[in-house]
Amino acid sequence: MLLINNHSTFKPLHQPCPVPEEKDFLFCYENNKIGLTLNNELPIVSDIAALTDKSKLHCFGQVDCHKCFLLERDQLKFPLNFKQIRLANSLLSSERYSAVALGNHIAHWRANNIYCGKCGADMEDHILERARFCPACNNIVYPRISPCIIVLVTHGEKMLLARSPHFPPQIMSALAGFIEPGESLEQAIIREVKEEVGVEINQLQYVASQPWPFPDSLMLGFTAKYVSGDICIDNDEIESADWFDRNNLPPLPHEMSIARHLIELHLQSCIAS
Repeated sequence: MLLINNHSTFKPLHQPCPVPEEKDFLFCYENNKIGLTLNNELPIVSDIAALTDKSKLHCFGQVDCHKCFLLERDQLKFPLNFKQIRLANSLLSSERYSAVALGNHIAHWRANNIYCGKCGADMEDHILERARFCPACNNIVYPRISPCIIVLVTHGEKMLLARSPHFPPQIMSALAGFIEPGESLEQAIIREVKEEVGVEINQLQYVASQPWPFPDSLMLGFTAKYVSGDICIDNDEIESADWFDRNNLPPLPHEMSIARHLIELHLQSCIAS
């Protein structure tokens, strides 16, 4: 889930892999939580003494010369400590956390495509690409990616930050939302900002993107300039919003998030000017 990690040792794999070796990593997920050992490490194959049916393991990548296998929850016979994926970034290296993030996406997709949505037959893994296919009707399903926008609205040195009721306590962040069918990125940004906080914006500028595997989003990050309007929150997706500058910052999102990246870039530009 790293914003910029072009030199990561984690490599996604799309082809069938041989039988797992004892030191290969196992990734077991439950409700956006990752199963770690009691020492907060990724479990390895040799940890799971009762793992008898290794044919159910699905390889999705490799990190630090260890292959990465999904372990279905009903196969787990070993006590694991399930941690929220968003909190696991402080426990694992960036490379292993990248594997955890992608694994969650793939695990969620596979769990939702056990059976064919057209004919109801059992789906199978495609041999040549990351896909599930139906041998009965040839239906092919690829991993879902849901695009969404996140935008930091600025007015001089001030930035508009808001709080969702789903955030950790006190955290304020940039505005975000999903793109609706038929919308451009720009239309989605203008609509979301107007709906959530009631202000008009312009001068939209793309900054960066970030996979957001909770479970399958791609966050597209922008900045925008305030034009007019008073803050009026929707009281549904947003419970509070206000203008902040570097002298009165609230608690901010995690440093690994694209929201924090947008905020830090703005703060740096204010210092430079």
